[in-house]
Amino acid sequence: MKFLAKYLFFSIIIFALSVTHPIKAQTAADKAAITISKGTVTINGTKFSSADIFFMGTVESLLGKPDRVKDGYNRLHTYDKLGLVFFENTSTRTINEVQVFITIDNSLDFCPKIPFRGLLKIEKTAVNSGTKLEAVNKKLKKYKFEKSLLGDNSYRGEYKNVYAFIRFKTGDVGADKVSFGIKEPKK
Repeated sequence: MKFLAKYLFFSIIIFALSVTHPIKAQTAADKAAITISKGTVTINGTKFSSADIFFMGTVESLLGKPDRVKDGYNRLHTYDKLGLVFFENTSTRTINEVQVFITIDNSLDFCPKIPFRGLLKIEKTAVNSGTKLEAVNKKLKKYKFEKSLLGDNSYRGEYKNVYAFIRFKTGDVGADKVSFGIKEPKK
């Protein structure tokens, strides 16, 4: 009888905790939605317009816990199933960059295991493996994309307070990675 009473007691406690503190499962890979528009980053419907409010805790409430975390100059939060990596500034605890892996880069130990399969838009332009530099320059003129110092077929653009890097596959056959961030406020 004592065993049954203890079992019932702990079952009630666990049930109460699960109702009041639900564990957020990761977003389904094809349901992840990121939009960059008019100086604002939107992730699954939540808008971030300033770097000082872009925290990993908020990202986790939207996407679930990352699969891996790697400490270094930045803390890297890798979502293997979503194709995303969030760079968290270890001093301010804010997100200073997001990398969207349209294709997998096995040379990076923090690279997600599965490419991004959700929807990524810059303004009204979808960016995916079929997006070419010519289309980016035509549709996203306000960003003024220029060849980046990174070399590797990367182009950097900026509009309002958001910057974006788009890396293209050799021969401009489509985008393979997008990095973006909200610029830090001027002090």
